[in-house]
Amino acid sequence: MSQEHSAPFSSNLSHRLIIIFLIFTLAVYAAGLTVTLKLRSNAVQDSQAAYLAQAEMFSDQLNNELTRISTQMKYTLTRSVTLWLSLAPNNTSFPQLYEFVLRMTDQIYSLQNTSSLIESTSVYFSELDKCIHSSGTYNTPTDTERLLIDSYYEMPAHSAVLAVDGQLYLVSDAFTFNSKAATSLVWAQLSNKLLSQLCGQYTEDGQPAVLYCIGDSGSYLAISGNSEFSPAAILADIQTAAAEGKSGMVSATVDGTPCLRALQPVGAWNLWVARYASSRAPREVTEPFTVWIVVQTAITLLAAGSFVFLVWRLITRPFRRIMQQLQELEHTGFPLADANSSKDMDFLHSAFVQLGAELQNTLEQAYYSKELAYQSEIKYLQAQINPHFLYNSFYHLYRMAKMEDTEGVAEMSMKLSAYYRYITRSAQTVVPLSMEYQNIVDYTEIQTIRFGERIAVELQPLPEAYRELNVPRFILQPMFENAYNHGVEKMENGHIQLRFESEADALNIYVENDGTCPDAELETLTRYLNSIDRHAECTALKNVQRRIQLLGGTLEVSHGTLGGFGVRLHGAHIGRNCLLAEGSRCCGNSRVGDHVWVGVGAIVSNRVRVGDGARVSLGSVVTKEVPAGQTVSGNFAIDHQKFLSNLKKSLEE
Repeated sequence: MSQEHSAPFSSNLSHRLIIIFLIFTLAVYAAGLTVTLKLRSNAVQDSQAAYLAQAEMFSDQLNNELTRISTQMKYTLTRSVTLWLSLAPNNTSFPQLYEFVLRMTDQIYSLQNTSSLIESTSVYFSELDKCIHSSGTYNTPTDTERLLIDSYYEMPAHSAVLAVDGQLYLVSDAFTFNSKAATSLVWAQLSNKLLSQLCGQYTEDGQPAVLYCIGDSGSYLAISGNSEFSPAAILADIQTAAAEGKSGMVSATVDGTPCLRALQPVGAWNLWVARYASSRAPREVTEPFTVWIVVQTAITLLAAGSFVFLVWRLITRPFRRIMQQLQELEHTGFPLADANSSKDMDFLHSAFVQLGAELQNTLEQAYYSKELAYQSEIKYLQAQINPHFLYNSFYHLYRMAKMEDTEGVAEMSMKLSAYYRYITRSAQTVVPLSMEYQNIVDYTEIQTIRFGERIAVELQPLPEAYRELNVPRFILQPMFENAYNHGVEKMENGHIQLRFESEADALNIYVENDGTCPDAELETLTRYLNSIDRHAECTALKNVQRRIQLLGGTLEVSHGTLGGFGVRLHGAHIGRNCLLAEGSRCCGNSRVGDHVWVGVGAIVSNRVRVGDGARVSLGSVVTKEVPAGQTVSGNFAIDHQKFLSNLKKSLEE
C-alpha cells in the first residue's frame, strides 16, 4: 500500500461531507442574501419615493397659494373703481381722477397684505396708460413694467406667472365687459427672499430645493440658502430637465457631482419645483444592509472553515492514522492495537476486521442454508402433486374392478406402474424434457382409459433440439390435470392440446383445451397465481408456478387458441443444483449452468449464458457470457477481482 493512497476512504468520505455541508450552507446563504437584497431594494425605492413626495408637496403648496392670490387679484379687478378707471374719459377732472386713484391704491394695498409671498402690487390701465402701485405712486409704465405688460398680452391666459429682470410676477387681467377686452392688468411681485425660504423648507444636508420659471421674457430661479451647487449649474440642469419634461426622480450631474433630482411642475403655471439629493443618499439607506451582507458572508465563511477543520480533525486525520497502521501491518506483520486501546479508531479498526470475518462466515452459512431450503421446498412441492393423481387413479381402478373389467384393470395397472417408476427412480428436481414428455404420454393414456373417446388428446411431437433441456419435474401433469378437471371433464366431446413453439434459444410450452372459460373465472385464477401467501395450499398450477419461479421461469394463463382455457409455460434454462437468491432474476432466454449461485437482487439479462459453477454477486447485472467457475460483480458485471480493483481506484480518487 503506497503512502499517497493511504487514506482513500477517509478522503472520499470527507469530500462528500464537505460538499453536502457546503451545498446546504450555500442554499441558506443564498436565501438570506436574496431576502437582504430585496429589502435593500425596497428601502432605496421608499427613500426615492419620499423625496418625490416632498417635491410634490412643495408643488401643491405653491400652486394652492398662487391660485388663491390669482383669485383675489381677479376680484380686485371687478370692483367699481377698477371699472371706472378702465373706462375713464379723457376729460375726467383731476380731483375726480385723484379720488379714484386713491381708492384703487387702497384696494391693491389690501391685496398685497393677503399673502406673505407678495412683496408689492400694481395695476395698469391701458386707457390711461398709467400704473398705480400699492406704495401710492401713479406713473407711466417703466421699461420693466412695459416689458411685463407686453409679455402678458402675448400670452392667451387670464392669469400667468412671468419672470422679468430676475423678479417673479403673478399677473391677471379683468374679465371682458360688453364683449370688449378688459383694459386693465393687476400684478403682484413675489418676494425672492420668501420664495427662497419656502424652498429651504424642503432642503436637507446641503442639498438644494429650487423654484424655476421659464418664459419668453426671461427665467427666474429661487434656491434654498444652503446649497452646495452654484446657481448657474443648477439653472443649466433644471432648464434642460424642464425643457425635456423629465419629471419624477432621476439621476443627474450638477457641477460635475452626481446626484438625484426630483422634478415636479407647479399646477398649470410655467413653474417647476425641484429637490436635489446627494448620490450618497441611497448608500446611506443601503449601508445597514451592506453591513449585514458582509456579516452574513463572514459567518458563512467561518462556519464552512470550521466544518472543514472539524472534518479533517475528527475523520480524515484519524482514518489516515488507521491506514498507516494497516500499512505497517502489511510490511511487519505485527497486529494492530486491541479493543482495549484508548484510541477510538484503533478499536474501530479491530471491530471492523472482526466484523468482516464474521460476515464472511455468515454469508457462507446463509448460502448453504438457502440452498438446502431451496432443494427442500422443491421436493415438498413435488410431493404435493403425487397424491392427487394417485387418488383419482385408484378410484378409477376401483370402479373398473367393480365392473369386472379385468383387461382395463390390467392395462391401467401397467400404465400406473410406468408412471410411478418415473416418480420413484430418480430424486432429481430437474429432468430432461424428454422424460417429462414421456411421463405426460403415460399420464394421458391413463386418462384415456378413464374417459374413453369422449376426450381427445393431441400431443405435438417434442422438438429434437429440446429433448435434453432440463426442466423441473412434474410441470406438465398439473397443467393437463387442470385441463381435464376444469375444462373438458363434463364435455361430451372435449379436446386437449399440447404444443411447442421455439423462440430463439428458448422453448414455450402450451397446454390448451376447448372448454369454457369465463372471464371472471380467469381473473380469479390469475389473482390466485399472483398471490404471495406461502402458507396456503400449493397444488396444481400454483405448484408449478412456485417451482418455475424458483428456477427463474414464468407461468401465464389466458384464453386458449381452441376457445377454452390455455396455460403457457416459458422461462430461462436453469441447470441442476442452482441457487437463485431472493429478488434475483434470470430473464428471457438466458441459460444458467449447473451448480450456479445467483446472489440477492442480481439479474441475468436476456440471451446471456452463465457457465457451470459460476457465481453472480449480489446486486450484479450480467449482460455478457460468464465462463464456468468465474465470479462476477458490479453493474455491468465483470470479473470480481477486477471489480474490486476498480472500486479501490475510485475510492482513492
